[in-house]
Amino acid sequence: MFIDQATKPASLGIAVVPTYKGLRHPALSNWQGMATTDGEKIAEWASNGYRDFNCVCVAKQEGTGILDIDDLAACKAAGMPPVPQTFTVKSPKGYHVHFLHTDDSRALGNRDVKVDGAKILEVKGHNTAAAAPGAFVKTASNTSSNAT
Repeated sequence: MFIDQATKPASLGIAVVPTYKGLRHPALSNWQGMATTDGEKIAEWASNGYRDFNCVCVAKQEGTGILDIDDLAACKAAGMPPVPQTFTVKSPKGYHVHFLHTDDSRALGNRDVKVDGAKILEVKGHNTAAAAPGAFVKTASNTSSNAT
């Protein structure tokens, strides 16, 4: 399970780390330091106890960032430009859009974008995470969803 979820993002330069089944967020101690794109390390994790774990993608300042779009219609209404063609993952609420950092995106850091008090978008710039494609997650309604 973990290796299947981790291979594609890592091959695109997106740092990954294992997490417990059913979670879409990191739960292991030192996950920020563990996150990697190294295929050998990922294969080692898959063979030493993390095989049945979920995978999360981790934004890294010197690598990739993540736009976690929770409400695409609200984002468009607020003036968000079209998303460029990039690695995009469907999530229970919307989309995770992965991108290579630029100096401008690094300067944004981590932040939430809200409209009328409702979070519509999260900019994940460094040491924040989103479920990897194929991660089996529990949603807020306590049902299961498969991020693809």
